[in-house]
Amino acid sequence: MSSRSRKNRKKGGQSKTPIFIGLAALVVIVAGAVWLIAGSAGGHKSDITVAEAVALRDQGALFVDVRTTEEYSAAHVAGSVSIPLDQLQTRINEVPRDREVVVICASGTRAKTGRDMLVEAGYTKVACMTGGLHEWQAEGYPTVAGP
Repeated sequence: MSSRSRKNRKKGGQSKTPIFIGLAALVVIVAGAVWLIAGSAGGHKSDITVAEAVALRDQGALFVDVRTTEEYSAAHVAGSVSIPLDQLQTRINEVPRDREVVVICASGTRAKTGRDMLVEAGYTKVACMTGGLHEWQAEGYPTVAGP
């Protein structure tokens, strides 16, 4: 056996490869978790509370309401834009890319889907308001009715 072969062998003839593969997998898992927690590339959380959404709105963020037109007409956040979830893909260019975007719905479920659609389309300044309009109203924030 050459001296080179002896140097490349670990005691017991075991390779270091499984350890490196395991470490690489761990790095990928941790990186994915960090991405999920951080949300978009801009470092924003992807799920935000009502209070965080209010702060973003006060800083100029656009609220995109993905509920149905009927739900929106009954009650919505003043200044929000209605783009029902089933229309978001075809109307995505109506959402500005140079502005923070907060996606809202009734409880947060459709908003997460809407947020994910925007992220997949390359939006980086987008978050989902957890609890939706129900939580917004429960915390005492006003809504308006009409189109």
